Amino acid sequence: MQAPFDDNLKQIADSMGIALYQRFSLNEASLFLRCPASDLQVLIKKSKLEYIQVTENQIEFFGYQLLEHLLSSVVGSPASPPVNTTPDRIVRVKEVQEITGLSRTSIWREERKGNFPTRVPLSAGSVGWRLSDIEAWVRSR
Repeated sequence: MQAPFDDNLKQIADSMGIALYQRFSLNEASLFLRCPASDLQVLIKKSKLEYIQVTENQIEFFGYQLLEHLLSSVVGSPASPPVNTTPDRIVRVKEVQEITGLSRTSIWREERKGNFPTRVPLSAGSVGWRLSDIEAWVRSR
């Protein structure tokens, strides 16, 4: 039996702190989607947003309906820039030395002059550098 929602939608709902079957009034939905209620009514009239007709004058939305609309508008938008989803890696001094070809002392001197990326404290006696900063520094030379 196929699950009613894909894992991606479940993860997004969890990260946003809503339940997929949570019900939203028109005003709550407009706050959630960050648009005026009048815009939601236009979307409903154009059949671009699913809803629940509770009474003749009352419309509500399930959380999954709002998320699906939100995702379709984000995924369908060609203007959105690509997002780097890979986290930046922290590299230790030995790897920095290998990448840059500098000695430990030269790294320290260049950092003090402001000519080298700033170190990141990891613990009381441990430091590292962001790999992206080191790579950008190498490219700039």
